[in-house]
Amino acid sequence: MELESLFIAEDITKKVNAIKPEVLLLREEALKTAKQKDFINIEACLSPKECPCPEICHPNLPEFSIFDIPRLSKPLKSQLLSQKIFSAKDIPLSFGLNEKQRLVVERARTNTEHIDRLAIKGELDRLQYPLWFLDYETCISAIPQFDGHHPQQQIVFQYSLHRLDRHGDELQHFGHIAISKGDPSLELLKHLITDLGSPGTVIVWNKNFERTMNKEMSKLHPEFAEFLEDVNERIYDLGDIVNYGYYLHPGFKGSWSIKYVLPVMVPKLSYEEMEINKGDQASMAWWNITFGNLEDREKENLVENLEKYCKLDTLAMVEITKKFESLCKGHP
Repeated sequence: MELESLFIAEDITKKVNAIKPEVLLLREEALKTAKQKDFINIEACLSPKECPCPEICHPNLPEFSIFDIPRLSKPLKSQLLSQKIFSAKDIPLSFGLNEKQRLVVERARTNTEHIDRLAIKGELDRLQYPLWFLDYETCISAIPQFDGHHPQQQIVFQYSLHRLDRHGDELQHFGHIAISKGDPSLELLKHLITDLGSPGTVIVWNKNFERTMNKEMSKLHPEFAEFLEDVNERIYDLGDIVNYGYYLHPGFKGSWSIKYVLPVMVPKLSYEEMEINKGDQASMAWWNITFGNLEDREKENLVENLEKYCKLDTLAMVEITKKFESLCKGHP
């Protein structure tokens, strides 16, 4: 590998000198702030979910706060804070929110669900059996590990696939974790093309991710391009039912992430007690299996936990689909 071909050396001395006075001022300001005993008058950030010091910048923040309102602009957040409004339920009805944001605020205020049964049924009527519930796990590498990959490219190394032939039929599960010397996506595709048949709707949660991964894999392995293009044409995003506001629950706290939706809609399923329960943990597990110096038993343990984690992602979609169907029972 020619590492020099992956990087560009640029002299940024002039750029650094240009911002040096500003940096010196900010440094003094940061030092003064750090030395203060009372932080009440310090302007806080507007992103407490990513804040490294929430107990200082956002003390006593309500469980369902204004920061949970989806796509709320910074000016609107600042306007609410200037009015001492921190809780989502306290946002006035006349405040300048869009329709989806108003629905979320109403969930906080009333602590009730919002169910647009007609819209949900319309979405479910689009699904064609057999249903295929698909999820990928990936890992990002700054330096390409395999031919054809570019820096920071997502490496698809695992899939989970649940199949439901008809409503009420027994659920089938398929899956594979690629652990090989070469590009894992090639090994993965050889299994996926066997497991994922046609026809039928391919159900995912966040279609942009799976579609993008399929497009990238088709470039790496053109022999699978026709198969992956067909998969992309059949993809349906189950998360859209929440994202579009057809079904909202106060427990979602304005989010349509499956990590928020699942424990509310299907309490019997949970990521909480799993050894691997987040995507970044899955990435690191695969990296350690593939490139780390682990004992066989350690590898086996990580593989087992990866299988459990990815399988839950697709099983979650199966159960959430059933929940949506139950909400529409009896609706014409």
